[in-house]
Amino acid sequence: MFERRLLFFDFEVTPSLWMVTFVEYETKKVLTIINDREKLKKFYDLAKECIFISYNGRTYDIPIFKSILLGLNPYRVSTQLIEQGKKAYQILPKEHKQIKFYHYDTSTGFHSLKQLEGFLGMNIEESSVSFSKDNLTDDDIVSLKKYNIHDVLATIEVFEKRLDEFKAYMTLMKMFDLPLEYLNKTKAQLGAIILDAKKPTIDRGDDWDLRVPTNLQLGRYEFVKDWFFSDESKEPNAKLKLVAYGVEGIIAWGGAHFAKKNITRTGFMVNYDISSMYPQTMIVHDTLSRNIKDKNKFVEIRDLRLEYKRTHKDELSYALKILINSIFGASGDKYNDLYDERNKRLTCMYGQLFILDLLDKLETHFGNSIECIQINTDAVMFKLENNQQYLEFKEIISEWEKRSKYTMEGDEISYYCAKDVNNYVMKITNTGELVKVKAKGAMVKKNTPLDNDLSIVNTAIRDYLCEGIPVEKTINECDDYIKFQKIYKITSNYKYAIHNGSPLPNKVNRVFASKNKLDTSIFKLKKGKEKPDLFAGSPDHCFVDNSDIREKSIPDNLDKQWYIAIAIKRVEMFTKEKYKID
Repeated sequence: MFERRLLFFDFEVTPSLWMVTFVEYETKKVLTIINDREKLKKFYDLAKECIFISYNGRTYDIPIFKSILLGLNPYRVSTQLIEQGKKAYQILPKEHKQIKFYHYDTSTGFHSLKQLEGFLGMNIEESSVSFSKDNLTDDDIVSLKKYNIHDVLATIEVFEKRLDEFKAYMTLMKMFDLPLEYLNKTKAQLGAIILDAKKPTIDRGDDWDLRVPTNLQLGRYEFVKDWFFSDESKEPNAKLKLVAYGVEGIIAWGGAHFAKKNITRTGFMVNYDISSMYPQTMIVHDTLSRNIKDKNKFVEIRDLRLEYKRTHKDELSYALKILINSIFGASGDKYNDLYDERNKRLTCMYGQLFILDLLDKLETHFGNSIECIQINTDAVMFKLENNQQYLEFKEIISEWEKRSKYTMEGDEISYYCAKDVNNYVMKITNTGELVKVKAKGAMVKKNTPLDNDLSIVNTAIRDYLCEGIPVEKTINECDDYIKFQKIYKITSNYKYAIHNGSPLPNKVNRVFASKNKLDTSIFKLKKGKEKPDLFAGSPDHCFVDNSDIREKSIPDNLDKQWYIAIAIKRVEMFTKEKYKID
């Protein structure tokens, strides 16, 4: 499947023992090495041309690996990495840079591996052996080895769920003739390397030296431009509250967000998005990072991506998409060579101002004869009355596109229900045929295997809002145990979780609503406090099941009525109407 062997690995470290398990992807052969530096060195010499894959290995497992090869104490290094929050370059001698690794980190950046194991329905029991324990027994070592192998196999499952990301990285390596060591770079770092960006040695000192394009025509929204240039906009977390085309919202350096709350609309609606707004802004309005040596290279990459998309070369298109999308964010990262705070501000400001420019033209032409429903940084949604209005609407957009140099893509919407700007469902029904149901927000999103949290509630809400299916029907007829799980994780600020009056050994726990009234909620005890805090959203009565539930049937004590009540409560948050039980 792959040109090079893939080796998945994970380290466990205690005061007196280190352990690493390797699993070869194609054959699934397992090798565990315990406290044998020479064996690890020989293995590394034989396998160093392979691609090593880990979860969070960029910040932990690779530094541990290198520390052992260099003859350092891995427990001391582990303590500095975890407890003191130090980086590898602060701990390891400079010789560590000479140890070559082709390493890919498959972490999501948002969740721990145990959380993802929980979402996947896997066993999430923590090791029964404390990682601070010295003088481990034989039973301890057997237990730790089992735990170590389990985490490597879990890493493989996560990798397979995110395989497109790895393929994109490999595609970029080949496309731009990059050394394979760059697999360990973030997307933003790769973007800087590919575009040959270099930060200036002297600060330009022009972070607030703003300007606006000459083709901008704001009309009634001219005051928004004035706000961007004001001292008020320079305050931390600055935002401008206003009403645009009858919709309340905010303008800020992070984007524009306007939406009518708690509304349901049917009939003929349109949702128009600016295609690749940030890349287009950076190209047309020259707001690309000034640290890039040849800006035409970015244009070529963008155009190549569009060609791949047009010709359905999906893997190539996706690889360039993740590269292009990383450039804007990287321009605001002071540690990245693309860092250019002024141009990042201009990019975001221009997008919002041009959306307001479009709103001004629509409002001038239509007035109150059409309804504005939602406005985002790069999109607008309106309810129209007839096809004639749609033709006029498209004509105004066409004229705006010619002047602004943006391109908009539109969908026809037959149904829209929103709690707020960040939580809504809509039916996309182009030319009268249902294309798909789009859902945004934690309460209604379509859960994936890697965020499988109360998914039955989300499904019930979507089915009710879009199809009128009673939530109790969806929930009562579901026999998939995993869809009822709620995953809770304690952070480093807490000592442990508590359930039924006893501390739990796990940092991550899988919780279900319980019919047993003797079962308590689940709590967490903060360090330095005596009284525990309730986990947000915990059922009043719940049970914990941290075993592998993928093949399990729903137990008799699962309280489906709790999920029904939660779904009904959330439906009412969308509709602001009393739910009528079927």
